Amino acid sequence: MFTSEKGVVEEWLSEFKTLPETSLPNYATNLKEKSSLVSSLYKVIQEPQSELLEPVCHQLFEFYRSGEEQLLRFTLQFLPELIWCYLAVSASRNVHSSGCIEALLLGVYNLEIVDKQGHSKVLSFTIPSLSKPSVYHEPSSIGSMALTESALSQHGLSKVVYSGPHPQREMLTAQNRFEVLTFLLLCYNAALTYMPRVSLQSLCQICSRKMREDAAFAAAAKSLQLCPTLCDPIDGSPPGSPTPGILQARTLEWVAISFSSA
Repeated sequence: MFTSEKGVVEEWLSEFKTLPETSLPNYATNLKEKSSLVSSLYKVIQEPQSELLEPVCHQLFEFYRSGEEQLLRFTLQFLPELIWCYLAVSASRNVHSSGCIEALLLGVYNLEIVDKQGHSKVLSFTIPSLSKPSVYHEPSSIGSMALTESALSQHGLSKVVYSGPHPQREMLTAQNRFEVLTFLLLCYNAALTYMPRVSLQSLCQICSRKMREDAAFAAAAKSLQLCPTLCDPIDGSPPGSPTPGILQARTLEWVAISFSSA
């Protein structure tokens, strides 16, 4: 990490500490325009031995619990890289280096599983009917369906599935890792349209790294045609740029499965 990049991060750390609460909205709005800061923060996260990693994680968590929507999204953009780096460091059994990232991930998870009144959230997801077109398919590509009485009775109906309530977690273990990471990635998915290009590219690169490392998941991804859904194969941009689409929850679950096997 260059001295200039370190200086950018240190200035960011000190600036927020002295910021009055009334200035938070303007500060949050201007923050997303600081591309040099974002790239420097990525480098800090990617260097587990960096002395700046712990204060950076702490400040990102302070952003998340501030209640300011723009600050929350600023932290959320680093989520894929944080998960990847945490698992990479954990695999090397370097508990000290992964501690602050684990604390940040758990902090975000524990904040997201409850509402503003402190009650556990129950999330609902609507599974669309394949008889209606979507951004992912055309009904004609599915083939003709026999118009039986049973098929007609189900025509146009959507299935709703529920997730939660989720328990509070004090640490990440092999038993709860999949659940926590899947939930975090679903939170990222919910804010995907607000994520900057660099964050989406980070997610695509992580998926690509994992597929190169694990032939089994590469074959599964190819058969499910997940890669075209994630990003453009040429430059890693999201489909339909400059406006990103919605990343499928099933794709995120696949990423979480591959993470949990690391």
